[in-house]
Order: sequence, then C-alpha cells, then structure tokens
Amino acid sequence: MDLASWQARLQSHFSRLREERSIEHDDAPVFALEHGLDRDERSRMLAAVASSLRDGGLSNDVDLPWIVYATELGYAYAGSEYWQTFATRTPNWKARGDRQWIRQRFRVFAQGYGGFVPEGPWAQHFSIICWPITHAILPLDLQIRVAQILYGLRHNFTEELLSSARDLGQMIASRGWEDSSRLRLLAGEPELIGRVALGLLHHGHRSNVPLLESTLKRIALDLGERRQAREWLHDARTVAQRVRLRGLAQGRPSQPSEVPQDLLPARDELIKLGLEPSLALRLDGQQRWNVWLELPNMSPLLARFPGLRHVLKNERCKVAGASGSPLARERLLRARQHTQLTSWPRPGEVLLQFDTNPQTLQTLLSAECMLRPG
Repeated sequence: MDLASWQARLQSHFSRLREERSIEHDDAPVFALEHGLDRDERSRMLAAVASSLRDGGLSNDVDLPWIVYATELGYAYAGSEYWQTFATRTPNWKARGDRQWIRQRFRVFAQGYGGFVPEGPWAQHFSIICWPITHAILPLDLQIRVAQILYGLRHNFTEELLSSARDLGQMIASRGWEDSSRLRLLAGEPELIGRVALGLLHHGHRSNVPLLESTLKRIALDLGERRQAREWLHDARTVAQRVRLRGLAQGRPSQPSEVPQDLLPARDELIKLGLEPSLALRLDGQQRWNVWLELPNMSPLLARFPGLRHVLKNERCKVAGASGSPLARERLLRARQHTQLTSWPRPGEVLLQFDTNPQTLQTLLSAECMLRPG
C-alpha cells in the first residue's frame, strides 16, 4: 500500500473512533497510538513512511501516516535524542523533513479527530516532541516503573480510587517525584496516566476505560515481556480485582468543621487517596495479642502540597502510642509502615508528630490521620 492508501484507512479509523468517543465517553480524547494496526501492518506502513522522502517531500494530504510514524518512534523513545533517532531511521529527513510541520499536523489531528492536546510545564518546554511522546500514551521505558508504582500502591486501592482516572493518575504521579524528569511529566497529565493504569488493572475484565482495547492489550503485552514488571502488575491486578469484587472501600464520617475552608478541597482529595491509618491484631511468639498500627504512604501528599516535601523527606516522625525511636527520615515516603502500639493514643490525638510540625500538615493530619472513635 502507498501512503495515500494508508491515509484513507487511518482517516476512516480515527473518524470512527472519534464518533464512538463522543457518544460513549463524553468526548474523551483520541491518541495516535490507537491506530488499530497490528504488528505486520505497522511494519509495512512505517517502512512506507520512512522511504517516502526519497522521491518527494512532506504533504498535508498524507499526514496521518506521519503522525502515526512519529508516535511509534515516541513509543520506543528511551529519553535520548528523539530527533536524532528520527533522522537516523528516516532517510532524507535532514534535507526534506520539518519538525514544525510535524507539530502542526498533530494540531490538525487534535482538531479534526478529537486528538489529545498535551499541556503543562513539560509540554510548554518541549513544545514539539510533547506531541508524539504523549500520543504514545506510555512509552516502553516508562512502563516498568509505572508497573512498580502500581504494585506499591496496591494496598491503597479503593473502589472510589479505581473508578477515577484523575485520582489514580495523581497518586501515581506523586510516587514518581524522585524519578527522571520524563516520569515527573506524568504529574502534568494525571488523567492520561490514570486512564492507562485503569486499563492495565482492568485488563481481562469489562471496563469503561476510553482507550482502544487493542492498544491497551499491546501495552500490557509489552510490559509483560519483562518478568519483574509482569509480576508487579499481576499482584496489583489481583488486589484491584479483590477491591472490585468485595467493595472494600471504607466510608469516613465527614467533619468539615475541623478543617479550614481553604483546605477542604485538599482534604477531600486526601480521603480519596486513602491516607487514614488502620489497626491490626497480631499474635506473637508467646501467644499474646499485640496491637499494630498501619500507617499510609504519605507521598501522595506531595502532588497536592509540594511544599511539604522537605518535612516528609528530611524530618523524623514520632508515632503516638508507640515506644522506641521515631521513624527514620523518608520512611513514610517509601511504603506503608507497621508500628506496634504500647499505649492507646488519646482521643483526638494526631498520630504523627514531625520535628517542626508545619501548620498545614498538622491541620490535614488532624482530620485524616487519627483513630476514629469506636
């Protein structure tokens, strides 16, 4: 097939996909990676695009194959020089190619087919490659890290969280704050990464995630080729399925009077993130029951309150009712912590006390990090 034939096929596919999104998913955006081509078709079309500059230049009449071509290179992108790789794989690109044309055609794609429009600081700084990278949805080099984050988040899953792409995306982004700048770009697109994560967690089950099933399957298969990532994702899916089946989300009494009005929206977000501690009884080696407190991973706070990073990263934390040394620095950013209680905290006592106790943190903890009566 020549480029004109590929153009006609892609035009029909993306038009149909946009119509479905407008009816079934409230105009959820379309991504260029959702082109619907199988591996053999991708190979043949990409080869046709790569060789097209040998006999001519770029043409607006056959822009969709180029958009898919740029996106596929974005999917394989590993954080090195995108345009250098582009030129290496595309003969005559340096002589006849045009980066600005690529960006312009993505913009036309966004207008004509309801395509995703990248936003945020990362997109503003990398105003051209942000298009193929975000339209690649979840590039190969980020997949294993996202699987690891989902694995670490599995005990925070609730029915409410697993029904909101934005909330899940914000939680994932908050866990990537120490990673590369490319992973931190997720913080600017929480809806996107949350949608992909929900698709991966619901893989094999009926879901309402507005992404092409064949595209989600491709990402899941690519991710599954790495053993560790496959195991992480399997465990995260198991917990997600258990939450869906059993309805483990726990309701919390609303106490808006305890929180200043300017912090109420943030408090509502914290409730969704599941930052309330829980209790457990454990039998020790001498057949005695001990009370253990499970403290949440506090890193989701950083997405909403980046100013608290210094406290959570550099200060120790005392736990009310626990004896012994305070929790070491950064412990509450790494994983859920289990601490044995030797005395019962006083009613209304905030469970976590940091060295400096900034007022914002204390106010939020007093509403969401304490033991409920009963």
